[in-house]
Amino acid sequence: MRQTGYYPLSYTVSYKLTPDATVSYQETYVSYVRINNPSMVEQPPAADNKQGDFNPNDRQKARIILDGYRTEPEKVFAGQPFTLVLSVKNASGDIPASNILLSAESEKVDNSSVFSTEAGSNSFVINSLKAGEAKELRLNLEASAGVDPRSYTITLNEKFDSPAFKNAEDKLTLDIPVFQVARYSISTPELSPDSIEIGKESNVMFNLNNTGRVMLYNVQVNFEGDAIKKASAYLGNIKSGDSGSVDAMLSGAAASSEENNIKMTIQYEDVNGNVTKEEKTLTLTVTEPAPDVPETDADSEKKPEKKHSPIPLFGGFRSALPQRLSVSTKCARKNVREATRNEIPGSPDTRTPQSLPAKDADRADRARRDHRNLVDTRDDEPGSRYEPPDQAALPGSGLHEDHHGLRL
Repeated sequence: MRQTGYYPLSYTVSYKLTPDATVSYQETYVSYVRINNPSMVEQPPAADNKQGDFNPNDRQKARIILDGYRTEPEKVFAGQPFTLVLSVKNASGDIPASNILLSAESEKVDNSSVFSTEAGSNSFVINSLKAGEAKELRLNLEASAGVDPRSYTITLNEKFDSPAFKNAEDKLTLDIPVFQVARYSISTPELSPDSIEIGKESNVMFNLNNTGRVMLYNVQVNFEGDAIKKASAYLGNIKSGDSGSVDAMLSGAAASSEENNIKMTIQYEDVNGNVTKEEKTLTLTVTEPAPDVPETDADSEKKPEKKHSPIPLFGGFRSALPQRLSVSTKCARKNVREATRNEIPGSPDTRTPQSLPAKDADRADRARRDHRNLVDTRDDEPGSRYEPPDQAALPGSGLHEDHHGLRL
């Protein structure tokens, strides 16, 4: 008689895939049945007695693991198809596995799966895996276009049989990073001016718009070419939907009139620091500086003649006043000599101012005093010579009046 406890019960199931099929299949299953014998006194189980309450985990089963996986291409971009390659292995040392069913389940965002299959099926069937055996599976998937760039989880639900464990279940998870394609657009670059001389500068301006779903990090625009000195403009980080303005000065270095002679490189980084560069071209005409043209006689004739002031300025120039006074002094001397020699009665050689009539003598004395008070200018100094106009004799007196109105 058996003691109270759980005992295995084996049974075989035969079936056909369709009612009209000619091939039948058989599967053997093992169940455990508890037998209770009240006529027998239960003894405390010995240390090596494995009979007792049933525990499903006491049954031995195969261990199916994900030995590795990769994607083709290596980077998965949102909205683009890719292939997920899985390596499934039976990690058990001596327990085989059969009837292995794997079902892939994607993480959901807003109740929509991030990953979907191209063929519409997300399940695999492996007939058997021996202990330590591995098999490769390929699953064609596509990432949703509207997801944010980050890692998303795919869960593999396992269901398989082992000799002592039927319909065993387990789960495997893996993470797939999804990237968004960075997109941007630029306005038409404006060069002002579009033609410069060597050593001069031209201003280039345009806007860069982030039209993608990811942030552009450390955006920078570099300008280089044989015709200019290297220049750059740093825009920093540009969020999705925002814009950055490029404003740089290009300095001419060598003459060039070729098309697309300026290379413009737009570079930015992703969240992991990977740098992306894209090149565009600009056209800037750089010419040699215009040579200096020497002045000709014809140019000199066209220049208006400078007119000097009739009265020179004081300080560094001789004033006109002493010259005019010097002329007046000479006229006064001449008039005195002529008056005392020719016009006054008596001998012109022996007559003196004291022998003149009282009226004329008074005039002569006044002329001498004026002469002493005037500034005498040497006749031989430059600009001092002056020829007074013809003097008219004063009527009835024999004295003359110069052009300044000085009567002697």
